[in-house]
Parts: sequence; C-alpha cells; structure tokens
Amino acid sequence: MDWPLLLACFLLPLFASLGLTFLLLVLLRRIGLYDRPNQRSLHDTPTPRGGGLAPAAVLVAGIASVAGPEGLPPAAWLPPLGGAVLLAATGWRDDRAGLPPLFRTRRSWRMRG
Repeated sequence: MDWPLLLACFLLPLFASLGLTFLLLVLLRRIGLYDRPNQRSLHDTPTPRGGGLAPAAVLVAGIASVAGPEGLPPAAWLPPLGGAVLLAATGWRDDRAGLPPLFRTRRSWRMRG
C-alpha cells in the first residue's frame, strides 16, 4: 500500500475544505448573509450561512479529478457528481431563502401509513 499517496488523498481535501471554508466565511460576513438566532436556535449570535459550499466544491473537484479523460467511465462518476451538485444547490437555496421542512427532514422521505 502506498501510504504517502493515501495520506495525501486525505489531507489535501481536508486542508482545501478548511481553507476554502475560512475564505468563504470571510466573504459571507462581508456580504451579510447571517442566520439570526431565534428560540429554537443552537447559537446566541448571528452566524454566517453558506459555509457548506466550500466542502461541496472540494468534493466536486475530487470527483472531476477522478473522472479525467483517462479516468472512470461517466456511468461511474456522473451519479455522485450529480448528487453532490444537487445537495450543494439545495443547501445553498436553504441558506439563502429557507426551504419548507419537506425538503429538509429525513422523516418526510419515508412512506407514511
């Protein structure tokens, strides 16, 4: 097993996500995209919204790097790429304007009866 390569495959996305999250939070504070606390909030002070875009971008970049011209066939990387983009878009939409609980809760996806 090539331990340096495995370690790099873990550390590179980790540090890229942390660095991009830090930069994104600075930008979100600058433009004023905050979550204002209410009675149900777990935080007491306004908190920036949208920090999940950074790890999502790193995930999409990772999938794209595996799917290079000589990489995996599209059937192997298109579903995870589509899922990552859909998840990031849903999270960003929720951060910007809020989504109804139907789209945010796991329970709503189960069959009722």
